Amino acid sequence: MKKNNQSKIVSAGKMPLYESLDDNQYLQWIVRNGLTLIFTVFGLIFLFVVVYKSAFSTMLKSEYDFINAENAYTQIAASTSGGQTQENLDKLNIILKKHPELQAKYDAKVAQILIGQGDSSQALPFGALAVQRTEVENTPFYSEYAKTTLLIAEKKYEEALTQALTMKTKLLEYVADVQKTSTNPSSIDLLFAFNLLRIGALQGELSLKQEELKTWNEWKRYASLDKKLLSETHIDGFVFQKLTDNLQDGKASFLDYLEMREKDLK
Repeated sequence: MKKNNQSKIVSAGKMPLYESLDDNQYLQWIVRNGLTLIFTVFGLIFLFVVVYKSAFSTMLKSEYDFINAENAYTQIAASTSGGQTQENLDKLNIILKKHPELQAKYDAKVAQILIGQGDSSQALPFGALAVQRTEVENTPFYSEYAKTTLLIAEKKYEEALTQALTMKTKLLEYVADVQKTSTNPSSIDLLFAFNLLRIGALQGELSLKQEELKTWNEWKRYASLDKKLLSETHIDGFVFQKLTDNLQDGKASFLDYLEMREKDLK
């Protein structure tokens, strides 16, 4: 009796596979659509491989361009001949057209190098792009200072001097309105000092002797920490002290230069 019951249980547990498949809708769908499913999977794999290969190839080309851009910039910075500079400028410009995102990295630096090499015509496009791009991000003073630099590169000294004098007035007004919370020299104080240095140099270039003499006397008053001047302008005189100590040409200090200019101007 027990053997009969056990055989029934075993036979019930060993239901044929085709009967269980008939009862399983998911398995039936896989069986019916198996070939389509396989082709779909392989199609997705193929698509992934193609996309990955394309993306990887693009990435390699971009990396190659970035390396070439850096090499071209290095050659421009080290160049001692106009022909070599032009050749590398052409290479860099081609890459910058393909990758505008690199403009922010190279525009200002290339403009500065070219101005230093005396090639203002090549420097202007790079400098103008740098100013336009940063005009919104920076305070107006830095953009104005950069624009004046471009005018000097174009040898428009009178216009550059006018802008520098206007900027000096604006900086003094700004500093007077700002309540300083630190005894450390601010970037505005440093910018004011560089702008005053520029004013003196431009006045010398334009042979404005009395104006230049007045500017250098003002510089020396800031550097000597003239209490009356500092209280009137709220400019940090220590900035002028540090620049006076650090600016030099060979063995000649900036103070030596000022004394020489005073003798020539009087």
